[in-house]
Amino acid sequence: MAQVVLLEDYKLEEWISRSGETRCAACAGKAGESASCARNRILQYAVNQAVSDFYALPPKMRSYAKAEQLARCRWDLHMAGREGSVSSGRNAAGSPRTRVAENLAAFLTDGEPEDAYPMVLFEQHRAFVDELNVEMTMIVHALDVTAAGGYRMRKFAVDERPEVIHAYRHLATAFCFFAFGKIPEIIEALGVLSGRRYTFVPDMTSLDPAVDFIRILRDSWRAGV
Repeated sequence: MAQVVLLEDYKLEEWISRSGETRCAACAGKAGESASCARNRILQYAVNQAVSDFYALPPKMRSYAKAEQLARCRWDLHMAGREGSVSSGRNAAGSPRTRVAENLAAFLTDGEPEDAYPMVLFEQHRAFVDELNVEMTMIVHALDVTAAGGYRMRKFAVDERPEVIHAYRHLATAFCFFAFGKIPEIIEALGVLSGRRYTFVPDMTSLDPAVDFIRILRDSWRAGV
C-alpha cells in the first residue's frame, strides 16, 4: 500500500513561494531558510497574534483604532530589528508597519458586526483525501457563518504572490469539503501589506480542479521538485 502523503498548508505556502531565489530549503526539511521566507514567517505570526488579540477583546472595544494599536504592538514585539521596523520613518504613511496596522484594522472592522466572533479562529484541522492518499492539515485563520447559512473562510495573508493566492484558493476549497463536508460560500485572502481583498466564490464545480491541483502538488512534493 502506498504511503500516505502529508501536505501541511504552511509548509506548502513556503515551498510554493518564490522571490527570484532558490526555494526555501527549510520547507523541504533541510537546514536553513531564506531571509524573505524567515521574515514572512515571523510577520505572519505577528499578524495572527494581533487578530487573536482583537477577538479576545469585549465587543464594545473592537474599534478600528484598537485593532490598529494591537497590530503596531505586535509588529514592535516580533519584528524588532528587522527590515522596516526600527527606522526613523516606521510611523510614516506607507511604511510596512503602518500599512500592516491600517490594513489589518480595516479588514477586522469594515463591514464586520461589532459582536461577531469566528466559529473557528487559528485552529489546525485535518482532512484525508482518499482518492489521492493524501492527509492535509490547514490552519484555519477565521471561519464565520454567513447570512445565507453557509460559511466564509478568511486568511490574513502576508505573502500575496499570485501562485500563493492561487494555491490557497484550491487548497481551501478541497480542504473544507473533505474536512467539513461542505465547500465554503466565500473564500477570502486578505493582503495585510497591500490592503487588497482576494475574494473567491466556489461551488461544487470548483472541487475537481482543486483536487487536481492537490494531485499535482502531491506528486511535485513527493518528487522534491
